Amino acid sequence: MSTLLNALANQPVVALFLVLGSGYLVGNLKFFGFQLGPATGVLLGALVLGHFEIAVPTNTLALGFVFFIYCVGLQAGPQFFGAFREEGGKYLLLALFVALSAVGLAAFMGNVLGLAPGYTAGLLAGALTSTPTLVAAQDALTAGMADLPDAFPIEEAATNLTASYAITYLVGLIGMGVLVNALPRILHIDLPAEAAKLARLRDSGRSGNREPTRRSRSNLPILRVYRVERDDLVSGTTTQAEFLERTGCLMARIKRGDTIREPGEPFALEPGDLVSVGGRPTRQGQAGALLGPEVVDRELLEQHPETRNIIVTRVDAIRRTPAQLGITESNGLFLSEIKRAGIDVPLSLDLRLQKGDALMVTGGEAGVEQLIRDLGQAERPLHETDLVTFAFGIAVGLVVGSFAVRIGSVSVGLGLAGGLLLTGLIIGFLRTSYPNLGRVPLAARWIFMELGLMFFMAGVGVRAGGGIVEALRESGPMLVGAGLLVTTLPVLSGFAFGQLVLRLHPVILLGALTGATTSTPALGIVTRMAGNPLPSLGYAGTYTFANVFLAVAGGVLIRV
Repeated sequence: MSTLLNALANQPVVALFLVLGSGYLVGNLKFFGFQLGPATGVLLGALVLGHFEIAVPTNTLALGFVFFIYCVGLQAGPQFFGAFREEGGKYLLLALFVALSAVGLAAFMGNVLGLAPGYTAGLLAGALTSTPTLVAAQDALTAGMADLPDAFPIEEAATNLTASYAITYLVGLIGMGVLVNALPRILHIDLPAEAAKLARLRDSGRSGNREPTRRSRSNLPILRVYRVERDDLVSGTTTQAEFLERTGCLMARIKRGDTIREPGEPFALEPGDLVSVGGRPTRQGQAGALLGPEVVDRELLEQHPETRNIIVTRVDAIRRTPAQLGITESNGLFLSEIKRAGIDVPLSLDLRLQKGDALMVTGGEAGVEQLIRDLGQAERPLHETDLVTFAFGIAVGLVVGSFAVRIGSVSVGLGLAGGLLLTGLIIGFLRTSYPNLGRVPLAARWIFMELGLMFFMAGVGVRAGGGIVEALRESGPMLVGAGLLVTTLPVLSGFAFGQLVLRLHPVILLGALTGATTSTPALGIVTRMAGNPLPSLGYAGTYTFANVFLAVAGGVLIRV
């Protein structure tokens, strides 16, 4: 064991990636139905390394901090500044209410329990499972912006911050899961019935279009060719509408001998005709049963459906539904995915679109190109990233965050976290009008955020590891109790506020509360209980604002 520790002490890069890999392994394990998550796994591994005085590369924490906070802003930007449309204002108010309640309660508990500097900010970050809170608080400490007692070491405050987060994160993770599971039962809310009722209401809403839609890459429309053999089909004429009603698919082209043509309206088929049919895999069997056996014809199969990711930016498309915009299978356009702030939302033809929504649509080239013009702009190929804007955006954010104004004896400024967050928000918002500006594809942004967060956790954990045992012995039991209160009371008061004041539907409200506490595992529990993905609409609505508010809260509480 000592040989391994000595080897790691001389190889900080090896130690870093060893703790990242082991952290992911530990984080993916399930305990009583809960996963710790990779961030917690890496943090625990880093605390162990720090306890044995093993270091990671010097700039690990700083680099991780920069990538993570900036990407949080990029992700939140599209919806943050255009919040007050439809129920966006309600989501903002709910996220703000929960954040203020949690901040006030954490500050109160810190004062009542006499917690040492650093503990209170960690309490809030862990109880709400909010990593941006931890990152912003750590940045404020590093920048010397915390209001520490005379001669109180910054290193000790950083250890307290990390220890408090590590303890209360488990409380927040498990407590939030138990709370959202028990709350509907306590209030006698039949969540599956309410979710089904809401789904029926939405299905019979403005457009009345009930075409089946599924979020699944494996259910994207495909092209297949069939040879006509059914006598009853060729005895007369048919139309695209009739064929669509019977099969759920559309005819693309008809090949008779050496001649290929588009199906007219109406059109007639003859035995031996080859027909290319576009539709979802789940419906292609019905087309084959109607037409005849599937065959291979290269000429017909060359015309593949086109799939594009389209960003909603045009003013006349905002607040309209996909059905109102003609994105229906009867028009040869198949909607496969809707993302809002990078989060999947229920796939519905009656969902009112917001600026910055990303729609994955498949159809014929002409129809898809026209839809791009109607909605806004298509995303560029997934491998293209605007690293110029990405790099300069970070540089500007760091410069903005470094400015401070002295008011009396107090230095007031955004701090590096605030500067990076603000710059990311602005560039993310500008992308709704100029999608190719600062483009960071979802996969690339995930890598930046994930690696940034893991680097940050590794750096913080190693620094705090030396004093973690003493911190746990000194304040561990008190933090568990305080964390439980900070997890539950803001959610309970937020539920009352959401129902009595904001009048949100309970299914949407429960999803919104998981977003307001940035608890993705809790969203999974609510979604499973509801039996459909409607709670994710509320989650997407509040999650954007919660990340921003709670990041600001971390910088505020570390000063208390």
